[in-house]
Amino acid sequence: MKSQIFSRIDHIPKTVWNSLLSENSKAFSHEFWEVIERSGMNDFSYRHVILTDDNDTPVALTSFYSITTDIAIFAPRPLRNFLAKVRRFFPNFLKFRMIEWGTPITVSSPPFITAPGVSQQAVIEHMHQLLMATAKTERQFLIIVRDFESGSDILQKSSTNLATNWSTAFPTLT
Repeated sequence: MKSQIFSRIDHIPKTVWNSLLSENSKAFSHEFWEVIERSGMNDFSYRHVILTDDNDTPVALTSFYSITTDIAIFAPRPLRNFLAKVRRFFPNFLKFRMIEWGTPITVSSPPFITAPGVSQQAVIEHMHQLLMATAKTERQFLIIVRDFESGSDILQKSSTNLATNWSTAFPTLT
């Protein structure tokens, strides 16, 4: 399996991207990603990936992105207040870039689409290598794999072999 990575969805022909979609995967459509990219959410840096077989035939598609995350979103109110004071002098204190694999809004599970007969395990393993290499190159220490909803037990078991940790959700303390 090989991958082609694009920084913008409009760099990929619609017919190529949408050719892998089924009726139930509207959240992966070229049109969906066009809207997401135009929305200007935060400081997202998108990557769209087409996975191909040895004959360069598209067999899977997925997207991931980098985003600046404020660790304070997970902190209790007293700590957030303290961070606000510190950030008057150090505006980026405890803010970091991380990679998220999936969509910025959870509307699809799992975070990729495959052609019939393509191994989801092979996609997970390929993306694991790609995400790890990207994180290393961009000096990002956290990779979040999104959009695995209930019923994804088989995918959870296969990704556990890749040194991943699963959480049903991130806690938000108030």
